[in-house]
Amino acid sequence: MPCESNIVNNVRVNCDRVFSRGIAQQVLIGRRSEFNFTIADGTAPAIPKGTITALVPIGSAKLKAYDGINFSQNLETGFTESEYGNNLPHTVTLVAFNDSQQVKNELAALAQLTDLFAIVKKNGKGGGYEVAGASAGLRQSGGSSNANDTALKGAYSITLSAPDEVGYPPTLRHETTGVEDTATYLATLVAADPS
Repeated sequence: MPCESNIVNNVRVNCDRVFSRGIAQQVLIGRRSEFNFTIADGTAPAIPKGTITALVPIGSAKLKAYDGINFSQNLETGFTESEYGNNLPHTVTLVAFNDSQQVKNELAALAQLTDLFAIVKKNGKGGGYEVAGASAGLRQSGGSSNANDTALKGAYSITLSAPDEVGYPPTLRHETTGVEDTATYLATLVAADPS
């Protein structure tokens, strides 16, 4: 028997949210096996059910920052219909504008993992953070580096996909004493650059 679902709220235009193309140039990557998520249950009226309110590292786990340029990074949510249940797959595109051996080693390791999540910040006024792959995990589904590509000029393009997700990427919103501080909070969870 499929899981029950029901619509319960009106969907209104949010005049405080100005939609703008793209996501922030930095995407944060983590492993689901290295972080626990604190997820709102809907009992606090200001925090909707399903919102991720904290990431709790297991041991010394840290998020990894992947920097892009302009619109090189992307988050996409799709829809796939199935006789046995519909999915809302998440896809994250990363472009590494760095071909050092250290970066190649990192990308090769990334290609072997199947439990990734990506934190992205939507552009535009009021754009918040979303977590792709939070439930089912992202894994690499594509990648290339083409020295003759006129746009990327040999940079590494990586596609991470979570085809089995059944919901949209949840919002990540952290507060300290009632004040939203998600960016500051995430900065404390990012690995330091090697010296």
